[in-house]
Amino acid sequence: SGAEAPSSVRERVAREQAGLEHIRYQPCVIAILESSRRLFPYYWTNITDGEMPFSVVVAQAELVGSAVYGGKHLYYFGSYCNMDAPLFQADHDRARTILMPHLQRLNPDITDADIEDIHLFRNRYATPVFTIDFGRLMPSIQSSLPGLYHCSNAQIYPFSRNLDSTLRVVQETAEAVRAKVGDK
Repeated sequence: SGAEAPSSVRERVAREQAGLEHIRYQPCVIAILESSRRLFPYYWTNITDGEMPFSVVVAQAELVGSAVYGGKHLYYFGSYCNMDAPLFQADHDRARTILMPHLQRLNPDITDADIEDIHLFRNRYATPVFTIDFGRLMPSIQSSLPGLYHCSNAQIYPFSRNLDSTLRVVQETAEAVRAKVGDK
């Protein structure tokens, strides 16, 4: 029979996992704020002030209108950060406390009552950190286990993490799978 012994499969999976653990990732934290009123006039604002806990403000309603969101204005605040960053560590109430003075720097008319809700999202593996030797660390699409493929943002190197690069990796992975399984 062609089946591997379970211990052999476990060992190969452990080797695959160990190879992935050498890749460093940059975490990110996202705060989505809901408001009944317009707080910022621009769809996209890049923030370059290192003291701000976010580097971008995206006002979704400026692009599609607030009616799409039931009359609400949704604001996306994003930041690549370290896992020990205060906003990355914050609970809901602490996030509000951290964000308010910075929101008021951008718009002094914002009050606590304007922020109806905050939704926090954290990702420890948001984007790989491309080091000088990253090409050596980058996982191949085909793993050492037959039928197991790897497709992630760790494979976009040396390109930037964007939609084109992501779709390129997805297409390469799909082609590898298709070549192996054919039209079955």
